[in-house]
Amino acid sequence: DASLPKRVQRADGTIREGVENSGETFLYSLAGNLTYRVSHGLRLYIALQDGTSLDLTQGGGIFGEDNFASARLLEGGVKFSLMEDRIQGYVSVWEWEQSRFNERDFQSEPLEGKGIEFEATLTLLRDRLFLIASAENQRLRRRSGLGFRSLPMDAEGWALNAGVFNSGVDAFPENNPELNYPGIPETTYKAHLIWKHDALKLALSGVFSRASWLNFEQTLRLPSSLLVSATAHYQWQKWQIGVGVENLTNERYFLGADPLFASNTLVTKGEPRRYSLQLKRSF
Repeated sequence: DASLPKRVQRADGTIREGVENSGETFLYSLAGNLTYRVSHGLRLYIALQDGTSLDLTQGGGIFGEDNFASARLLEGGVKFSLMEDRIQGYVSVWEWEQSRFNERDFQSEPLEGKGIEFEATLTLLRDRLFLIASAENQRLRRRSGLGFRSLPMDAEGWALNAGVFNSGVDAFPENNPELNYPGIPETTYKAHLIWKHDALKLALSGVFSRASWLNFEQTLRLPSSLLVSATAHYQWQKWQIGVGVENLTNERYFLGADPLFASNTLVTKGEPRRYSLQLKRSF
């Protein structure tokens, strides 16, 4: 049952009747996993999940049945181990369906996604040097037309009318009729190199994100970026000191706001090179 609390004094009878809602929802969750061992270092697996997910609004509120979403996942892949476990990894493909509650128009947005991922851990020098690398390609799309949101504008319109909402948007934009979801890089590569020697640990990491659209209308596009970071830690009894550098190459990159309800999506410049120093003591 959903209704306004009695202590909300400014709500008259009409308002209360408009928000009162009552209903029943059957919740369930099913999961199945099957693994087949081909050989000592090779296994095939498949995983299936199906159920109801609870998608709350900000503050934990529930407006109605749209807050209860159907969620499905089908995943399969190969797990492998080679050279006496010095190389371990997996390749997986997946497809899923789920919904996201939109607080702007109070309805559920059905989404679907599919992708493929590869990840491997390599022991280059036993107990000393390790490399973790991964590659991912994914695509996410919305299965229903766009609703109440802000209109796409030119530069002058963005400056004068940013944030003004309108119901007259194009539900299926000309540049993106399939409603591929923006803001998420479709292709990402990651690498993490670790070197250990007694109490000293060094690490070098890199993340490459391919250029991606930032709005459903596909008028804003974030460029590709390569972010590199490095850290060093030394452990001495109960003390640990660490130094780090984020964005080691001082890459020029950008971050985008959530394109859930706005066409004039906010873009901010990413952080330049940053240094950090940590001192920890265990007790």
